[in-house]
Amino acid sequence: MSRRFVVILPLLVVLVLAACGGGGTSGGTSPSGTVSSSGHVVKVHVPLGKGITKESVAMKVGDTLEVTLESNASTGYTWSQEGQFDMTVLEAAGNTSQGPESPVPGAPGTQTYRFKALAPGSTGVILTYARPFENKKPVQTLDLTVKVT
Repeated sequence: MSRRFVVILPLLVVLVLAACGGGGTSGGTSPSGTVSSSGHVVKVHVPLGKGITKESVAMKVGDTLEVTLESNASTGYTWSQEGQFDMTVLEAAGNTSQGPESPVPGAPGTQTYRFKALAPGSTGVILTYARPFENKKPVQTLDLTVKVT
């Protein structure tokens, strides 16, 4: 029985440490999305869901902000930027779409928006998820506050 204890104890320690580690990313998480920083790229990930997601990120001049939003283009919904952000603080650095990884009809893909931090300051970026051909309120909104130092 003591031999079994010697084998199980290290396994238990590893499992507890892995659970406490949180995946090794810095930043915060919320039920609606994830904010993490990796080198000079600040990443925000927003899963599909209804309502308004509010996030805040801190960046340094020269960093890149990468906002990845889950989407499902086969339903006619797409993410789009609403209004203007302070272009003295941030610069739009392009956006891309990635189709679903699964061949199953209706499987979600992603849209990624990139921004470059130009100068110290604070600005807001608003992205909405809606059908562009309908005149209805968006089903989801990302309200992102960006602080650059």
